[in-house]
Amino acid sequence: SLATCTLGDQSMQLRVDDALEPNTEKRFYLQYAFPPSSVGETGRTGAPGRREVGHGALAEKALRYALPDAKTFPYSMRVESLITESCGSSSMASVCGGCLALLDAGVPLTTSVAGVAMGVLLDDVDDPVVLTDILGIEDALGGMDFKVAGSRDGISAFQLDVKELGLKAATLEKALAQAREARLHVLDEMASRGVDEPQALSDSVPKTKTLQVEPNKIGKIIGKGGETIRGLIADYCLANVDVGDEGAV
Repeated sequence: SLATCTLGDQSMQLRVDDALEPNTEKRFYLQYAFPPSSVGETGRTGAPGRREVGHGALAEKALRYALPDAKTFPYSMRVESLITESCGSSSMASVCGGCLALLDAGVPLTTSVAGVAMGVLLDDVDDPVVLTDILGIEDALGGMDFKVAGSRDGISAFQLDVKELGLKAATLEKALAQAREARLHVLDEMASRGVDEPQALSDSVPKTKTLQVEPNKIGKIIGKGGETIRGLIADYCLANVDVGDEGAV
């Protein structure tokens, strides 16, 4: 996973408009790309397919748990995970890479997050073999694909694909225990790379300041037809001015 993190201001939040939650904005979003070349194939590349959307959503949920609140870190955060080669869980690689990219960009995460995919062989239903960090062939021929992501303290996201009958609760319990052991190992490896704490913000990151005004003064800031706020943006080149409904400028 080639993971990159881009920071922006409030105007760069992702706008989402759907039937359940119309006109919502996300200050953090992860976009996942899985080109055919990552598995040695050729094919069309274009808009993300269902698989890419799902894998990106899983990695995004896993990392969202560790994000600072908007008052502590008032930036929009975009992580892109480009899969360059795949013979394992690329979504869990996106969690690990995304965590390192956020820390390297200076995002003060509350904790580091990692993930691992578990599998199972059910030749003997009463004594299944639970596999840690499954390869592509073990995913294809095995009985489950159980992705588990989280921190040292617990799980922040998981996804279970069951491919055979006979999966018991005891098997899942064993898989969760092995997943925790593997997750702690991966977190130790990530920490050993020297990026276990947020780095200093780069000079290229936009500087931001938040002011609070009385809501009845918002009109004066915006001006007639937006004339005042456009004038501020023009006078202070490269600056964006955003005004919230509650008076946050």
